[in-house]
Amino acid sequence: MLDKIRSAALEGYVRNKYGAYLQSNDFTADLNTQDCYLKIGATLAGEDSRIEFSIDKFEIRDVESGKVLIARAISCNKPWLLKLAEDKLLNKPVKLPSFVAGAL
Repeated sequence: MLDKIRSAALEGYVRNKYGAYLQSNDFTADLNTQDCYLKIGATLAGEDSRIEFSIDKFEIRDVESGKVLIARAISCNKPWLLKLAEDKLLNKPVKLPSFVAGAL
């Protein structure tokens, strides 16, 4: 139940902060902290097709500076975005903002 609330909060945050980048405010999120995955979908402004991006497996670690997320498996329906995520995100710690870390 908490993950549904977290997913809705993430959707609201992205739509509010980045709505100008979305076609018809199209953004969805499905966060599951027990099975450690995050699936997002969006249609970017001016685009006809939807991007489906998933962190299929992640872990959250506590470090001195707070919490980090480490993506262990990712998938995407856009090959260029998958390659970018593999280069910049896969198996690399990403510092979580304090308001996100506090919700996890």
